[in-house]
Amino acid sequence: MSGAATIELKAGDLTLALAPAIGGAIAGFRCRGFSLMRQTPPEALSEGLVRLTSSYPLIPYSNRIGQGRFTYRDEDHQLTLNFGDHPHAIHGNAWQKPWQVLEHDTAHCRLLLEHEAAGERVTGSVRFTVEGR
Repeated sequence: MSGAATIELKAGDLTLALAPAIGGAIAGFRCRGFSLMRQTPPEALSEGLVRLTSSYPLIPYSNRIGQGRFTYRDEDHQLTLNFGDHPHAIHGNAWQKPWQVLEHDTAHCRLLLEHEAAGERVTGSVRFTVEGR
C-alpha cells in the first residue's frame, strides 16, 4: 500500500496491514493474497480518510450517542460532536487520532493512543493499547 505508512504483520497464510497514523485502522486483511476485508484504497491512506479503511477502532464507544448527550448518576454530560454537521457523537474519537507504534515485528504490534479528556467537570487521561500475537 502506498501513501501513509502501513505496518504489515504475517502469520502463516494471513497478512494484516495496519495504518497507525490514520486512527489505528486496519488497512487490509488477506489470506494467501485473497482479501478477507475490503482493501483500503491508496488515496484513503495518502489523504488520511479513515472511513475508507477496512476497519477502525470504535473507542471509547461504538455507534452513536444521540445529540452527543447522556445522563449518568443524575449528571448531564455533553460530548463533542465529531462528525461534521451530524447532530450526534459518532464512534468515539480514537478513529480520528493518530496512534503511536510502541513496538512491532513481522507478527506482532503494540499500538498506543493517549487521550486527554477535558471539560468543566472532567479531566484525565486514558491509554488504549492494542496488542496482538
